Amino acid sequence: MFRSFRLKRKRTEFVSSLNLKAPLAKGLEIKLAETAPEFIDAAKLLHNSYVRRQLIKGPMGAMRLSLYTVLPSTGLIVARTGPLLSGTVQVHQRTETNLPIEESFDISSILKDAKTGKDLRLVEIGSLALHDLKAARLEEVYLPLVSYIIRLCMTVLAVDRIVIAVQPRTAEFYEALFGFKPFKGGEAKRHSFAAGAEAVGLYLDLAEFRIFLEKNYRKLPPPQNLESFLLAHPEITKSMILPTEPAPAIHPKAAVILEEIYVNRSPMINNAPEEWRKNVATMYPDTDEYRWLFKSDDSIAKRQTRRHMTDFAVRLTDSFGLTRQGKAVDVSSGGMKIILADRTLPPSMDEELKVDISPPLAEPIPVITRVRRYDLKEYSLGVQVMDPSPEYIEFVEEVRGTALTTTAGTTSSTPKPNLKK
Repeated sequence: MFRSFRLKRKRTEFVSSLNLKAPLAKGLEIKLAETAPEFIDAAKLLHNSYVRRQLIKGPMGAMRLSLYTVLPSTGLIVARTGPLLSGTVQVHQRTETNLPIEESFDISSILKDAKTGKDLRLVEIGSLALHDLKAARLEEVYLPLVSYIIRLCMTVLAVDRIVIAVQPRTAEFYEALFGFKPFKGGEAKRHSFAAGAEAVGLYLDLAEFRIFLEKNYRKLPPPQNLESFLLAHPEITKSMILPTEPAPAIHPKAAVILEEIYVNRSPMINNAPEEWRKNVATMYPDTDEYRWLFKSDDSIAKRQTRRHMTDFAVRLTDSFGLTRQGKAVDVSSGGMKIILADRTLPPSMDEELKVDISPPLAEPIPVITRVRRYDLKEYSLGVQVMDPSPEYIEFVEEVRGTALTTTAGTTSSTPKPNLKK
């Protein structure tokens, strides 16, 4: 009884400070991240937020990265107000892998419906960060982000329950304002996904959430009517770009984005346990770009799944005008593997090359690439395609014989390149 009274008083205090009829932040747009700069900016914003909250130490402007972000079942939400990245949050779906919260908390008690025994669909919301300029007024960016999450979970993902891990001092905020409930036990634990800080596990049943909103907010005046703000605010609706697919999966060009973040800018993937990389690698198409990303060992590289192999002649031109001949033996939307015809000194790492691909009975396709790795044993180059052109994407689609986002595997063999000097 006393707890219920305390939460009601907290809710009254929180709501009385809101003005939900105030204009939204100018230029507000909320969407799923799709580009490498969006992922990188979000990682920097999260790092700065953790430093400001004294969860971690370090210089401002670094990136806070998580291995969970690489999963295809994770969606990264970004909120912009004009050019400023004002907020970010991640949505983790419980699919092939457990949720981050399960590293520290037992959620078995909320996985099934207590009455029917039916398995429930869960997502975890985490890695929330707001820009310093937009953190003071909850109704400016934070609550629109909450509105986006609620609509995404209700209308796109068909989620039953949302779980979060929050600092103990903020737990009552989520309980009072939104109706979250603590896990069985409810004690605070050190949570590795929260930089080792203490956290409390909470969950929200979305079937009960509408009832909670109606009971506590429907009769309030518009400036405090949180139900209307979260579920029916016309300006927030206009600011949202919700996905049309039934899952906030990584963008089809994910490998280009993820290689940029995890391979070129962070050692996190390299330091991940081999078993983790092996398991996650099986969730992606078996193409050069993903093999680069996960640095798969021989047992992964040799598995009999769909390969996007080619045998097309290419000409490489470096910044000095030097040309080399070779064969493209493996292509993907974000890069290709090239075997050099001449066993001379290969281009250097990160060198920019113009590559002219020569498909039979077709015009050459020029692409700008950057050298990401090379192998002197077979004189091969791994190059990343910079800003793939429509012609190149069409070429890759024809090679694959299927859509870029298809992940189903088929058995095939790897042809040996036929190089003639």
